[in-house]
Amino acid sequence: PMLTDATDGTYEFWAANGVYDLVFSKTGYTFTDADTADVQLFDPCEDVQTTSTGNVGTGEDDLLSYTMPANSLFLNDHVVRITAWGTTAGNGNSKTVKLKFGSTTLVSSGALAINAKDWKIDAVVVRTAAATQTAIATYFNETPTTVGPDYTTPAETLSGTVAIKCTGEATDTDDILQKGLIIEILNASG
Repeated sequence: PMLTDATDGTYEFWAANGVYDLVFSKTGYTFTDADTADVQLFDPCEDVQTTSTGNVGTGEDDLLSYTMPANSLFLNDHVVRITAWGTTAGNGNSKTVKLKFGSTTLVSSGALAINAKDWKIDAVVVRTAAATQTAIATYFNETPTTVGPDYTTPAETLSGTVAIKCTGEATDTDDILQKGLIIEILNASG
């Protein structure tokens, strides 16, 4: 990390998103762990992807994905907001888009024979304990079809990494294209 100091005793530095214990020392001064332990640094826009990724043939395929680092949601009521979007091929094939948080499917479009339509998923996941969450997610397309809002209760252990991904299941390659994924960590102070 780059560190710069000012004449008034303030410091600026850059570090990757995460939880840190800062250590200060100065002759004649006392600093307590309570003032400098478990300091979270985060950029609310954790990840942005805009590379178009499609399904491959039949079966369920991973589209865009993100691995949320361990302890990203380190206190209850911390939130991850997920926005995903894409389009479908111009045919009558059955297509299913899902958003997954770890092993939990937050929302599934279900099998839809949508022809050249854009789609979007909005979701939020809230930490309720170290290994439990509450979530709400909605799938939309321009047909118009809306699935949800679907309420789920994931049970991911947040002290470890958590995979967040969209999957697509269809007939032909690129029946489903995911065009974007945004992950935002929205952690209230304290």
